Amino acid sequence: MSSLMDALPGMRLPVAEVTSTLAEISQVDLPAGYKAPSELRASQMNLILHLGPTTSAKDARDQFDIAINFAQRYPCRIIVLCAVQNKGHNNHELLEAKLFTQCYPISAQGKMCCCEALVLGYVPGEPHYLANQVSIWLESDLPTYYWIHRISAARIKSDYLSVIKNLNFRRIVYDTSTENDDYATIEWPRPNDVSDLSKARLLPVRQSLGQFFSAFDIETLIKGLHKVQVAYIDKKCGEALHLVDWLRSCLEDAAQRCGLDASSITFDCDPLPKDKSIDLQIEWQYKGTEKTFCWQYSEPSNWALTSADFGTGPVKYTMAVRSISPDKTLSEALFF
Repeated sequence: MSSLMDALPGMRLPVAEVTSTLAEISQVDLPAGYKAPSELRASQMNLILHLGPTTSAKDARDQFDIAINFAQRYPCRIIVLCAVQNKGHNNHELLEAKLFTQCYPISAQGKMCCCEALVLGYVPGEPHYLANQVSIWLESDLPTYYWIHRISAARIKSDYLSVIKNLNFRRIVYDTSTENDDYATIEWPRPNDVSDLSKARLLPVRQSLGQFFSAFDIETLIKGLHKVQVAYIDKKCGEALHLVDWLRSCLEDAAQRCGLDASSITFDCDPLPKDKSIDLQIEWQYKGTEKTFCWQYSEPSNWALTSADFGTGPVKYTMAVRSISPDKTLSEALFF
């Protein structure tokens, strides 16, 4: 019995009975005035949530709830893959399943919509069984998106790249801050279709910083700049790496537009001291000038304190930077 399977809601079923049971639920007869679940389904996509063997029971439920909240905005069939321990089962017992269905209001007028989650418990190291079963459960006429959670880069390379190639996913997402692994070494079939949730979570940060910098002349910002340093707490390592990449891209593009050379600017990314009460920090260091820039962000407080002087006088104020919800972060990573 898998702790991950136990943590997720749904009715436990033999794997072979999941689709037939779902069909029966969809066609159930209801009293007059009520629509059958099949009339309330309007799936636009398949979403596969792949939970790796280091996922805790609470973490599994948290990710499941994010997927359900996402499905309320973007109706989809959710397929959750849960790693389980191999207890010496025969091949036909390597998989176990649950079925979860839910109907929820989508308007003040009482209109309803239904979503479904098919949960599959699988033994790591048997990817061919996994691929075969997933292909049966997919709604084949809809695009499929793949969300990886707590699976090592080494395991993806050894077991799941063939599954990824065969199922032809529209988009693959993972979370650098969660995985804490070198996903950059994976040779994805289509690298441009791979997205990082850590980068998606930076959307309000990028918007806030962009608005601030737009108030200053490009040459004023760049001239004399020789070092950009981003610092982070452990759980924001992925965001920090993407923030460095974004700042580098913005500064290099801006320098090129105004005929300046940005090749001498160095970019560093380092952990914050443990006693810091902020999540992310950016510091710009200028050479041969008194110009300064420091930005400190606290996600729980939804604020960022900015202190700067670009030679036109000191500026110090607090920006409102509201983080986006996990389900909206997922949609940002999947679609944009």
